[in-house]
Amino acid sequence: MRSSSIFQGDALVERYREIRDIYLADNRPWVVGYSGGKDSTCALQMVWSALADLPPERRQKPVYVISSDTLVETPVIVRYIDATLDRVSQVALKQGLPFRTEKVTPRTDRSFWVNLIGAAIPLLREDLGGALSG
Repeated sequence: MRSSSIFQGDALVERYREIRDIYLADNRPWVVGYSGGKDSTCALQMVWSALADLPPERRQKPVYVISSDTLVETPVIVRYIDATLDRVSQVALKQGLPFRTEKVTPRTDRSFWVNLIGAAIPLLREDLGGALSG
């Protein structure tokens, strides 16, 4: 037996209504994590579409679209995310939507590569019988 899809009937319309209801329920700002992948793109698109249907005077609470540059991504991905965040900012401003974008990066001492190299050297020296200690 085939299960029903959330895309059948009014299910998607109901999801948009739920998003709007929750958005209007309090004054706390929202944060949408954005990686550029299909899941975060879909989540951002659903929030965007839901809020676009609200009258402008009810779209007062900010929605922060946060992307984390872990300093591991390829330059192509970094450029794609930067361009997407720029487009989100520009179109939100043009359409009067409350979206604000921000890209965060770790401090150098907290970066992936520093932690990987810093964690691996003691591991090799101690746990592998002094493989690097000579």
